[in-house]
Amino acid sequence: MQQWLYDLYSYLNCNFVFLAENRTALRELEGLEKVISFVGKKEYDDLHVQALQVLTNCLQDTENVQVRF
Repeated sequence: MQQWLYDLYSYLNCNFVFLAENRTALRELEGLEKVISFVGKKEYDDLHVQALQVLTNCLQDTENVQVRF
């Protein structure tokens, strides 16, 4: 595991995604797609729980819950 990635996801969970403005910024910068892509990479499976927690916190905004085809 790369410590900086662990620290990043810990920071996102503890501080960043609790503010609605930050969740909006993450969405607008396509951060949610990047987190989903990250979860799909097996080499980072030790960080998947933290990444999924970030997604869970972001999905409390209905704007972040969109189906894209």
